Formats: sequence, structure tokens, C-alpha cells
Amino acid sequence: ILIVGAEGSDKTELLRALANEFGNDEWIEAIEDGNELFLEELGTQKLTLLKYQVLRPNHAWTSAARTKPDRIILDECRAGDVYPFCQRVVANGGGGIATIQAHSAVEGLQKMVGLAKGQLRTNSESAKKLVLDTFDIVILVKGRAKMMSQIYGVNDQGEVWPIGQFQASPFQGNDQ
Repeated sequence: ILIVGAEGSDKTELLRALANEFGNDEWIEAIEDGNELFLEELGTQKLTLLKYQVLRPNHAWTSAARTKPDRIILDECRAGDVYPFCQRVVANGGGGIATIQAHSAVEGLQKMVGLAKGQLRTNSESAKKLVLDTFDIVILVKGRAKMMSQIYGVNDQGEVWPIGQFQASPFQGNDQ
């Protein structure tokens, strides 16, 4: 799943709400730049937090490569993250959720391909294939107040189509 939206659109809140639905027996690896997810508050067992504040990105990915988690979460994709994230998700057979700033599903996928291409140092087709093998659902988050989102399907050719829409209040923590 790729969650896209503008800055401040509550992509991380949606990511946190989805993580709240994971089973307590699932192994989760969360890689985030700061401490925004607060997944430990969700009571999830076997949680490994790899924070860039503590580890350099390359070291974080090397450390993470030693395990086979059920879910890999990447909050706010950046240049050094996309290729190793996609590689791990594909190798693990799925279970990845990432967020990136973009204003449409197509723009989000294009940004992911561009970031992966920069790391692969290869042609766009290899990067595109890796990204499309990683994500089959894109959620576009629009607007903080009502959290209106559009859900899109993605096929192997990169074609994107709407498959649903939802409106909900953003997840606010343990009190709701």
C-alpha cells in the first residue's frame, strides 16, 4: 500500500490507523525519520523501530535485512529509502506500507519510480517494475478535517483506476 497526499494531509495518521489493525502476533518493522508513528502505544508485540535519528539509513536497512517481518512500514519515503524498501517488500512477498508527499496516485507512483531509479542507476523500466511489484493499492488522502480518501488499484503496467472512496475521522490515539 502506498499512501499519498499533500504535506499535512494526515498520511501518517492513516498509516498509524492501519497499523492499529495489524494482528498482535505480526512482526512489524517501522522505519521513520522521527518519532511520529508511536506504534509502541498500540500494544503491538514484536515491534522493531529503526529510526534514522539513531541509525544512518544504510545501516538501518542492513540491520533490517536480517529479519523477515510480516509488515514493513516506511513513513515519508526519501531518496535513500525507496529501493531497499521495495526490494524487502517484494522479497518478503508483500506486507509493505509507505507514505510519500504527492497530489495524486499517479504522481506518487512516479515519484517512487524516480527515487528508485536514482538508486538503481539503471533505466526507468527496471525501477518502474520494482515499484509496481511493490504496490498494488494507492490511497490518496485529501484534507485533514474530514480525511476524504480515494483508493486506487495499480496493475503491472502502471495503470491506475479508482476502486473506492471513504471518509472518516483521523485516528487520534488510544482514547478513541
